[in-house]
Amino acid sequence: MTESALTRSSARNRARRPIACLQCRRQKLKCDGAPDRACTRCRQEDLECVVRPRANAAIAASDLRWQQMVERRLQALDSELAELRRANPSTGSTHRDHVQDAAAKQTAAVFHANLQPLVSPATASSSIQLHLPNHLLSLRDVLAPSFHLLMGMSPAAAGVSVEEASLLWELQFTSFYEHLAIYHGFIPHSQPETPSPLLLASIAAASAQRATGSLALHAKTWLELFHRAVSSLLSEVCERTWDDVVALCIARTWYWKSNPATSGLIYGQFLATLSPASADVRSRRVWDFMNITVVSQSVFDLSHQILPDSAPGIVPPRTPVHVLFGALTDLFEVLGVMCRSLTSFVGLIDLAMNDFARNLIPASYAETAVLRSCASEVERWNERYQAAVNATESDRLPQQRPRAFFADLLNTYHRAADLIVSAYTCQTTSSDPNRLGQSAKNFLSIVVDLRPEAISHWPTFLLRAALASAIAVPAEDLLAERACNLLSSISDRLDMTSTKLFQRLDQRLQQSRSRTTLSAPIDSACQDFTLVPDSSAMTAATTATGTGTETVGYTMGTDFDLSVYTGSDSFWDNLDGIFALIPPNPGT
Repeated sequence: MTESALTRSSARNRARRPIACLQCRRQKLKCDGAPDRACTRCRQEDLECVVRPRANAAIAASDLRWQQMVERRLQALDSELAELRRANPSTGSTHRDHVQDAAAKQTAAVFHANLQPLVSPATASSSIQLHLPNHLLSLRDVLAPSFHLLMGMSPAAAGVSVEEASLLWELQFTSFYEHLAIYHGFIPHSQPETPSPLLLASIAAASAQRATGSLALHAKTWLELFHRAVSSLLSEVCERTWDDVVALCIARTWYWKSNPATSGLIYGQFLATLSPASADVRSRRVWDFMNITVVSQSVFDLSHQILPDSAPGIVPPRTPVHVLFGALTDLFEVLGVMCRSLTSFVGLIDLAMNDFARNLIPASYAETAVLRSCASEVERWNERYQAAVNATESDRLPQQRPRAFFADLLNTYHRAADLIVSAYTCQTTSSDPNRLGQSAKNFLSIVVDLRPEAISHWPTFLLRAALASAIAVPAEDLLAERACNLLSSISDRLDMTSTKLFQRLDQRLQQSRSRTTLSAPIDSACQDFTLVPDSSAMTAATTATGTGTETVGYTMGTDFDLSVYTGSDSFWDNLDGIFALIPPNPGT
């Protein structure tokens, strides 16, 4: 071979990309892409040529191509924002109702299309004057600066007050164990620091949506205030704090849309906040929280995860935490490896919408090995942390809950994870066709024993797993009928994806009933349960004085009842409600 031929060959080898793009990998075709250009197939199909290393590949520590690609996208968006700000210098000093720059508009469309007036005339006329107990007066003073900044973003937000914000903040923290609140990066509510306006709006919106009585009247207002705070964060130059990243994760866990767009937004804010000065223990906890929220969504549709496999290098390593926190973090890390490795599989949501039809795919050896390893890791995870709970001293358990309580919690997450792994394993040729049905029955046996008010506070991760389980079992199975009746009581609170799953479940049951004259018995208690109180009755009660203002005392038995209220749809809400350990109210 001549010297020129050797030169050309070495040049081609240097230009060749060592890893195929996702599109070529899914189709098991050779990829001719290079580090500086897209492959031929992606260019012909007008697709983005995305390169992501396999989770089980041996990648050098200095290989940061995936992280660099994400950072280049964020830098491009920052450049566009800077150009638009230079072209419109006056926009940075005014409170805008709509995002001015194109990049922010694309992101803002994720969570609200148009910002409507925050308070309707009917709601504004029924403003509530709340009296705070003495122990919340100091909290009101702490929240007041953030509240006034929040009101400055939307002067039309009438009807809400700093007293109401204090009650909602207090109500939210009564739904968290103290250590769980610290894990989120919060200061315990008894000694708080002034939060960012976005964090205040996020917590108030989450709490108001689960509250009852007068505290629920302004739930829509707090949600719109959250939207405006996000718009302000995206469109204006302001100081970045971990409060803002935590606020976005809270909203995504409870009421915000879960998709790659919101994942990218949260990751971008994390990178914008991260610096050598801010890389502390809290940055690690925020990263872990962010990773759990992202994996809990992508595990159902196998969508691209914006987050890299590991935290940036300046983020400190994870420190020992409470056994429950470590368990959740480790479990979602295992599921995250599975998500990043399965490139040719059908997502769990699509499987459920097609009644888990057994369509085998030519899974690669690496993908099959990852599934087997993940199944083993989930079982070892359950054994490890069940033993850890039994070995933990009683005074270290949050609020001295019994050990069986935490054992049940771990078992619930274990059953949900086992269902997810089984759903993907059933697509391989070597899988047991009966494994998915058995995993679904194991999880449904936990679901059907819950009270309606308990399952209403489950996180989206567990709710989607419950809906998928009910679809995976035969429609004639009594477990499917009971689960459908239970989930129907909270159908108005499901997100779009969960609503589609519920509609598919209901359709399957109706088809089953039409084929037989015998139907499964219906639990009348679940059928008659009404989760949301009559808003018209509450409005009438607030306007009965004739002045449109009512003085409401802050007592546990009047405005809201903490014996059934568990506070949030988070991964770490009041765990009593999850397992129905709180006795029902007398007379219910």
